[in-house]
Amino acid sequence: MALSSLGGDTIFVPNRISSAGNIVHVSCSQINRLTTKENGLIMFHQRIHSIITIGIVQNIQEFFRRNIYTIDDYTGTSIDVHLYKNDIEDDVGFPIPNVSVNNYIEVIGLARMNENKSFIVAFRVRMIKNPNEITKHFLNVIRESMLLEKRMNITTKTIKQPDEQKLDSIEFPDYDPNDLSQREQIVFEIIKKYGNGMFGISREDIHNHLNHMNPIDIDNSISFLLAELLIFNTIDNHTFKSYD
Repeated sequence: MALSSLGGDTIFVPNRISSAGNIVHVSCSQINRLTTKENGLIMFHQRIHSIITIGIVQNIQEFFRRNIYTIDDYTGTSIDVHLYKNDIEDDVGFPIPNVSVNNYIEVIGLARMNENKSFIVAFRVRMIKNPNEITKHFLNVIRESMLLEKRMNITTKTIKQPDEQKLDSIEFPDYDPNDLSQREQIVFEIIKKYGNGMFGISREDIHNHLNHMNPIDIDNSISFLLAELLIFNTIDNHTFKSYD
């Protein structure tokens, strides 16, 4: 068990960071404060695989293989968004947006850190045309943060401990792929093989590749792989990539 301190009490939490599973709305401040190099974005002891954020474009750098958008949502410091454009097939579905400085954009992607600076690797960038979307986004940021906190509290218990109690670190478990069942291994291999594009592979395509398997078994295997942090969602809850 790992320990963390909160308000003078000591909270026991499982010695692992669980998966939040879904795409989570976050602010630029949360990304900058809570992203780690080893584990990505961690909120309330839960690793966030994919994020949605909205910000105003302050600067645009265009390169051959990527664009870098510097955005700010006025919750803290600005953050860079890296949108790669070397996957022609993916660009057909989600083309590089025609945005300018002072436009608001929505970003779906992964929070990462390099050289102590947080940034976003974007799967998709979309220009915001309706200002109501900005308000809705920040309401979702608050609501989903509260849900993550509630989920953490449900799975922890508060007890008193001596002040000299040393705090253990929270680490990801090492998962042995040999522990996968044959069905889970087959689904995992399909995701690794065909999910190497920018957005990964859709649930429908996984089913199409495995049309000889029971669809319920496929979906159960996907759920298991998500829970064990072997795969993660990208642009929605039905599109997946492998960490490998």
